[in-house]
Amino acid sequence: MLQTSVHSVTNRAAAAALPRLVGLLPVARRHFCRRAKAEQAEKKEPNSHPEQEQARTRWGERLVVLGMGLRGAALLPRLAPAANALRFAGVGPMAVGAVVSIYELGGWRLMLAVPATLGAVVSASMLTESKLEDHLKEEILKQMGEASGGWPPELLPALREAKVSHYESNRCKVQAQCGEGALTWKVEVHAERRSFPQPWQASKVQVSRGEPGATASALPPQTRHWEPPLQWSVVWSQP
Repeated sequence: MLQTSVHSVTNRAAAAALPRLVGLLPVARRHFCRRAKAEQAEKKEPNSHPEQEQARTRWGERLVVLGMGLRGAALLPRLAPAANALRFAGVGPMAVGAVVSIYELGGWRLMLAVPATLGAVVSASMLTESKLEDHLKEEILKQMGEASGGWPPELLPALREAKVSHYESNRCKVQAQCGEGALTWKVEVHAERRSFPQPWQASKVQVSRGEPGATASALPPQTRHWEPPLQWSVVWSQP
């Protein structure tokens, strides 16, 4: 009888506790789901602090705005005596802010990539310009070789080695000179183009011959470096 009563009491207690355990299952499930999501978020962003990150990335913008504010203050009539100083002072924060902004966007990789990219672009532009100038010289040398105007052979290598000077936008000139005895030969080329990187087109090619003028009746030169005047005559020109 005693064993029967013990079993009956145990069964009653288990039956009474079973509904409570069943009611706790949804609560435990929600708790474990939230914990699992939190662990996954920590794995993806172990040190995510949005507020600190946002504050850190604003330093570059603040410096740029400060520099612009200083340069803008230079336009105020009341600060006219210090306008030059304000303009000069605004350049520093703007430059530093630009560098800081680049670092905040991409770190050291972006900071190193920007000057490397600019250097590559400038090098490619200079190489392309050199090729275009060499092409212009070769075209002029070809025309002079076909013309055979009686100039010395040394004039062609002098033109090939001459430096191209850019005196206006998309305009250039090349000038070479050599001597043959008492005569002096000079070739002058003017070229232009619409825009870079289009090839140069010669607008004027002129070969001149210079002969020493009559200086016997003139006074002797009073300078240390002096060249006698030459009388130039055009031998060949295009167009």
